[in-house]
Amino acid sequence: YFVAFGKIAETIASNSLKGDQLFLEAQVRANNWADEDTGEMRYGYSNIVENFKLGSPGKLKRDELASRE
Repeated sequence: YFVAFGKIAETIASNSLKGDQLFLEAQVRANNWADEDTGEMRYGYSNIVENFKLGSPGKLKRDELASRE
């Protein structure tokens, strides 16, 4: 999955719908932690969005645009 914050997150949320194509530039960040119960090391990764471009609209947006005409 990808995570966006601030202005980028607001812009994506207000300009895209489910199914829309997005081109993302992201930085991979490691999330390593020790499990509180077992003390075992856990490893995870987050993809932090740094930039994006809107691509082709999905069906929902195409239907919305067609209803405006």
